[in-house]
Amino acid sequence: TRPAKNVMVDFDSGALREVLDRITRQPLSEVYDFIDTIDHPRLWALFAEKALEMLDFGIADKAFVRCSDYRGIQFVKQVQQLKDQQIQKAEIAAYFEHFDEAVEIYREMDRRDLAVQLKQRMGDWFQVVALIQSGSGDDEVLRQARNRIGDFYRTRQKWDK
Repeated sequence: TRPAKNVMVDFDSGALREVLDRITRQPLSEVYDFIDTIDHPRLWALFAEKALEMLDFGIADKAFVRCSDYRGIQFVKQVQQLKDQQIQKAEIAAYFEHFDEAVEIYREMDRRDLAVQLKQRMGDWFQVVALIQSGSGDDEVLRQARNRIGDFYRTRQKWDK
């Protein structure tokens, strides 16, 4: 039998702990050289994420190349073209599936329209309706969201909703 998840403990490897520690204390170029000596794809992926969070697109691009993450490379190119740093941060948060953080960044910027677009991309139609009712979006988007919610309930045969 399998042990229960509550009795299992995750331990970071020594190299992972060392990389996380170096990211907070050293310039990213030095951390890059350190990871290059270890050369593990998981470390490169972690490093790419941290570099993106720091908005260092050059280092992030190199790290995505090293872990063979083509989607990540394309994302770096796309987010670099955005002019506003806050929008870049929100898109990076959304890329790493920190959706609530991304929506909060958009709200702080008073760009609820971008929050609505993010929720539309995610398919979170309930939140799209909530955001529109709080004062952003248009009637067409609201109609589309309500139709999608109707489809959600129809596929589950919940006719009374």
